Order: sequence, then C-alpha cells, then structure tokens
Amino acid sequence: MAGRLQKNKKGEFNVKKTNVKSFILGMAVMAIIVSLAAPAIADLVDISMNGINIRVNGNDVAKQGEMLTLSNGTQVPFSIGYKGTNYLPIGKMAELFGITPAWDGTTRTASLTDGDSVTPTPITGTIPMYSKYPTVPDFGSITGATLAEEGDIGNSAHFYGYYIVSIPDEGLPLYIDTLKECGYEYYAVPDTNEYISLAYKKDKIIVAFAFLTETVFGVVIVPTSETTDITPSPSPTPSPKPPIQPQPGLHYQFTNTQAQTYESYGDVYWETLIEVTNTGTDAMYLGSTKFDLTDETGKILRAGETLSSFPDILHSGEKGYFYADVEVPDATLTTQIKMVPRWDIKTSKEPRTNFDLSEIDIRDGQFGTTVYGKIANNTGEEQNWAIISVVFYSEDDTPLGVWMTNVMEDMPVGSKIGFEVSGIGGQRSLKDVTPGMIDHYTAYAYPPQWQF
Repeated sequence: MAGRLQKNKKGEFNVKKTNVKSFILGMAVMAIIVSLAAPAIADLVDISMNGINIRVNGNDVAKQGEMLTLSNGTQVPFSIGYKGTNYLPIGKMAELFGITPAWDGTTRTASLTDGDSVTPTPITGTIPMYSKYPTVPDFGSITGATLAEEGDIGNSAHFYGYYIVSIPDEGLPLYIDTLKECGYEYYAVPDTNEYISLAYKKDKIIVAFAFLTETVFGVVIVPTSETTDITPSPSPTPSPKPPIQPQPGLHYQFTNTQAQTYESYGDVYWETLIEVTNTGTDAMYLGSTKFDLTDETGKILRAGETLSSFPDILHSGEKGYFYADVEVPDATLTTQIKMVPRWDIKTSKEPRTNFDLSEIDIRDGQFGTTVYGKIANNTGEEQNWAIISVVFYSEDDTPLGVWMTNVMEDMPVGSKIGFEVSGIGGQRSLKDVTPGMIDHYTAYAYPPQWQF
C-alpha cells in the first residue's frame, strides 16, 4: 500500500490508505522540521498554512483554515504547503490509521509501531456491510475470512458460514470491536440455547456466532424481538425440485461450487469441488480444463493447473464433478484466491460405456469412509481398466465428495470382480465424510473414453 494525497474537483485532498507505513515515514522528518521551523521562515519562503481540506477514508478530518489542537492545548497547523507538497502532522495521521507514534527527544527520533501489538481500528462510515443486512458489518470483508456457504435458518434468520482455517487469530475480536463501533451491545443468550454463547444486539437485529460444522464458523443474523429463538436449527427439508427440462443440443449449468484454503505442514493449499449438470439433450464430455489462480489484485499465484473430472462423459440430466487440490506457495490463509478457468466441455463423440455395479457397501473403515462393491464386465468385449467414482450427497442433495479409484486388471467378458475405495488416496472432498453424514449416493463404473 502507498499512502498518497489525491485532489478532487472540489479542491479537497483525500488520503488513501494504501501503504500507511511508507506514507507516514516518508513525510515524518520534513513534517517535524517544517512544524518547528514554520514561524521563523514563513516570511522567507512560500509556505501556506491549513490550505487544504483533509479527508481520511471518506471521513472529514480537517477543513481549510482549521488548526490542530494538541493534547496540551497548543494549536498547530493541520497542514503545511511548501513548493507544491502538503505536509501533515505525523502524530495525528498515525492516530487516524491506528499506528502508535513516539518521539525520543534525546536521539531526536520519531518512531511508528505497526504490528501484531496494534489492533486495527475501523473508521465509522467506511465499514463494509452485508448487502442483505446493511446495518450488520460484513465478517468476511473485515477479517479476510473465506465464505463457505450461506442460507436461511427457519423463516427469518440468515447465516454466513466461513471456513475456520481462513479466519485469522485476531479476526473475531476485531469483528466484535467493529460491532461495538456500530452501536451493537452484548446480548445475553438464554441458558436454554446450547448452540450459541455469544451474541450482540442493536435495535431489532441480533448478530450471533456458532460453529455450524467442524470446519465452518457461522455468523447468524436474526431480525428479532426479545423472545426470538436464535438457535441455528437445521433448515427444513427442501421440497422436491422439478426435473430440469433438457434443451436441445449441448447445455449445462454449474449447480454447486465449493472452495477452501487450508494449511498442511506449514504449506498453504487451495481446494475446490465443482458440480456441473448436463441440462441438454446431447451427451457431453468433460475435457482437460486448465485454470489459473490469482489473488484479489489479479496477481497470478499458479498457472496452467488442471481440473480432474468424474465421470468424463455425462448423459442428459446427469451430474459430474471437477476437483483440484493445489499448493499455493505465495498465498496465506487470508489470501482471497480466485480461480480463472478455461472450460473444456463439449459434445461427446460417443455415449458412456458402463460396467454393472452391485453389492455396494459403505463402511467406516481403517482409513475413513470406505466403499466396497463388485463390478461386472457386461460390455461385450474384454476390458483391463475400470474407473470407479462414487458421489456422496447430504439430505438436501449437496455433494459431500467423490470417492474415486482405478481397477487395472484383466476382465474377461461376463467376469465380476470386487473393488474398494478408501479415504486414503481416493477422497475428493473438502472435508472428512463419515457414513452417518451420507443420505444417498450415485456410483459410476466405466472404462477410459478419452476424446481429443
């Protein structure tokens, strides 16, 4: 970030908080010298006092002609203009940007402290709010946390779920400070509520916190009266969705997208699972889709990565899945990572060849959730390679993950062999999946049918 003054059409100067440390340190020495020497040299050089309006992050700080009153009552210039450059008092600017200033008169050293010991102070009027709730600060924007999911709870409450691994240690305290800055006060949650222990209230809005799952932390927003129950009870079972009427030709929709940033042995990884539904009449082929990863500024973090796909060929109405798990050396857990894909989805040259599946058994095995079953070669010709993909779903049809394996052995026509897919090596999911979480599943078994 590079701090700079920008003049607008009204002649006002806006201070943009881009690199606060560079901005303040860059003007520190000259600001002190000019502040001390101004009375003596004002008649000798072209110096203007308080000639500009000062605005920080959209908030008016000083008007033209306004003096700055120090803590001891002394009044000094709020700005000094000299040879086309405006100088501002280092102490006041540091205060506005949440940086601690200090002056050592013995060594004549101005010091600025900006680190873990300093908690950023939100400035009223510039706090990002949820678009659905314009009086509630946006947890993700304030803390840098990554949104995992959001949805309604009951008839009135709404939740925003964030991946726990993406929330910095100081994230929740900073957000609570921001709530207080906006006028929210501590709200005593009824003892009967076993899910929520911390909440804040302003007017008719309660903002509460809850762990939605082992990996997702939720901000629960409740338009409320004093008797409103803020328990994040499970969402009602959705009504059956009407079948999608296929459109002639090649058509598809991305019907679910999941992504997270996580840390493993000190390295940062980015992971995604994307569901695509064939909404056309043509069978479609999921080709070799390449993608880049960028940060919030557009800087490339990884380039030319490939999404895996299961299954490769989708018939009308079927769902397929793209998956990737990529190490991102130049990222942190708070980096806002964006995927830029180059989709390779096209009409398939042939229908998918399927093996018969039977005796599917899902167990909690030594290496996590494990799928056992048998495949039969009913293709009419000898095979030696079978790809098996099993997709797990929750009750609301949300994909939990894809378990995948390759069976590579001779399979004469009519033969039947067993298979096993465990969580070690075969799991394509953003979280651990136990058998108790699975409501239903779809299983595919097919030989490779690459198309170029």
